[in-house]
Amino acid sequence: MNLKNTKILYVIPYSENVFGAEEQDLYTGIDVLKYHKHVEIFVLKVNLKSKSLIGDLNICTNYYRLTWIDKIKFFMIKYTTLDHAMTQAFTYKNYQIILKLLQEYRIDLIITNTTSCVLFGLQSYSKHVFRSVSFEPIYTLKTVENKIKAMLHSIIKLLSVHKELMANTILSISPRDLSYYRHISLFLKKKIILMPLRQFFHLTSETNKLVFNSKLSIAFLGSTYNVLHNRKSYEFIIQKIPNTFWYKNDIFLNIYGRKITMIDSKIDNIVIHHWIENIEDIYFKNEIFLVPYYLSAGMQSKVFEPLIRGKILICDPRVLAGYSFISGIHYISATSPEDFMSAILWVKSNFGSAAKIAYRAAKHSQEIISREFILNQTSTILNNY
Repeated sequence: MNLKNTKILYVIPYSENVFGAEEQDLYTGIDVLKYHKHVEIFVLKVNLKSKSLIGDLNICTNYYRLTWIDKIKFFMIKYTTLDHAMTQAFTYKNYQIILKLLQEYRIDLIITNTTSCVLFGLQSYSKHVFRSVSFEPIYTLKTVENKIKAMLHSIIKLLSVHKELMANTILSISPRDLSYYRHISLFLKKKIILMPLRQFFHLTSETNKLVFNSKLSIAFLGSTYNVLHNRKSYEFIIQKIPNTFWYKNDIFLNIYGRKITMIDSKIDNIVIHHWIENIEDIYFKNEIFLVPYYLSAGMQSKVFEPLIRGKILICDPRVLAGYSFISGIHYISATSPEDFMSAILWVKSNFGSAAKIAYRAAKHSQEIISREFILNQTSTILNNY
């Protein structure tokens, strides 16, 4: 395909806000594509509640009928997919609209984002790239608290992964997820490309030297606390680390995000800030960021943003999702409450050494999750079509 004529239909689930890491990833993906010359992008949003399609294209379906082959394909896709998250907006009318748009606008490449949109890419009129934000059979095992239900949901997700594997290319959000996809598609020889959270496209590595403050400020970030892994992490920090720890060691714990459950504490050193519009203010006021482990989410911005910005990250190694950050070199490892408290006190006593760790993390980020890396990966995708 001639890159100068590349037309892309970019399909995303409709969202009323862009506060979460997933939403920011999906919308920044548009900016990344626009950065490349000679690429024309049409954005189509799928409203999962109303099952309607929203976009700046003419989506009228008058005088358009599916061929009998298209009809058979629709019913085969629809009724061999067990995962409701995939089929909830995959209606006959919407599939009809998608196929018409692909032909009418002569779309070269359709990019579907998340499992809620992936089925719209299964057609014969254009190449298909699927953006995965997590390998859901594994993620589901952690998100459903009832073990039996978790296993059943995970099996359903696993049986539906083959629909994702029908894409020409899969964009995996982390090395860990990439490994899952490669193992499950071992004999299919699928093209699977690593694509970090695309919101990092707008970030540059901040390598300014951290300045020691006798009253350390430590942050915990969660976009919204009605999401299970954010709530569990919040409860870990608040309930497992004694409130008196912060006061006795003259450390401030700052908690940010939406829908935070208020705590029963009169200690001034724990501050609930709720949502802060200017995220730069958070990174300006805090030297250390904490991330315990809950759920095998694909990639979390609260883990990687501090690393990119040259802040000190204390976290469970599992939250790094297989990326090549090394404990003691780029971050400080902690799993138990005691580990986190020890690590915090070590930073306070060895701030210079901790600052060097943060500096190395920022430099390493430039190589593996930076703006340049995301652009190069996107170019690889476009050059293949």
